Amino acid sequence: MAPKKTAIPKGYTFLNKNIFVSEKGKAILTDLLKQAENRDPDANDMYIYNDYYSYAVLDLIDNTISTLNNKVKKKAWNDAMDLLEAITLFFDMESSWPMCDDGNRITITDRAYGSLLVTVLRALKQDGGLDTTNYPSLETLLKYAAGWGESMPRDVGYSGICKAIGYRLFNSKSEEQVALEKARLDDWTEGTG
Repeated sequence: MAPKKTAIPKGYTFLNKNIFVSEKGKAILTDLLKQAENRDPDANDMYIYNDYYSYAVLDLIDNTISTLNNKVKKKAWNDAMDLLEAITLFFDMESSWPMCDDGNRITITDRAYGSLLVTVLRALKQDGGLDTTNYPSLETLLKYAAGWGESMPRDVGYSGICKAIGYRLFNSKSEEQVALEKARLDDWTEGTG
């Protein structure tokens, strides 16, 4: 018997019923979360001053942003999107790093992230690739990047840019698009995706 055809595009999956992602982005995110857990004193039954943990998470973020920067320099947009997706979701799931004592480092890290995010989005738009045909999980990235930007204590321009792109692309979803998204979730829930 032939396997059931799925509505989920090849290379994509769900983290949970609300988060549709690329499989590469999920793998990067899973690795980041594992590395963060390995650095978490509470997860390792170490009872020490816990403020060091935010620096450990910030170090993971800095390394990922450095890798992302290298992908942007090489114009490797697919790899850059996978990294952006992972780091953006990582921010949401491991949100302790903005609480570290070095406010300047937080600001610089967030500005670097925002700059790279906007650079990639603009490059994809210029190339005609900023859509769900090329990046089926684009809505997830834009939603979480905009939300993260709004949660930062300073005004970040990338939040508004992500909202504007999201509004343009996803505000008036067709019935077919809504049905496709439901079919994807149903396939994933049933284990066929």
